[in-house]
Amino acid sequence: MGCSTAHIQSQRVASAAQLAAFFGCTVALKGSGTVIACQGQISRINPTGNAQLAAAGTGDVLAGLTAAKLAQGLSAFEATSQAVFEHGQAADAWPAQSRLTASRLANQLN
Repeated sequence: MGCSTAHIQSQRVASAAQLAAFFGCTVALKGSGTVIACQGQISRINPTGNAQLAAAGTGDVLAGLTAAKLAQGLSAFEATSQAVFEHGQAADAWPAQSRLTASRLANQLN
């Protein structure tokens, strides 16, 4: 985008919308309050998820969940929105005494 990470983080909704418009796609800008943006849609800020999702491979789980939603016939924007929500919800419900890993997360979402 030709700017710093700090700039993107300071303007997350606008940055996601700019990427979506530039590439003509749906964007999930991960982080605290993942932003889902798509040209022609009002961007969404996901309320679910926590720092456990920084574990290696959890982004791959999100990509797979999104693909499964697309295969069900949802639009890219809706598939991404639902997948991000469910992914974060699973992390929020994760037992405190149990370490979240990508494989265990995928099994939970199955």
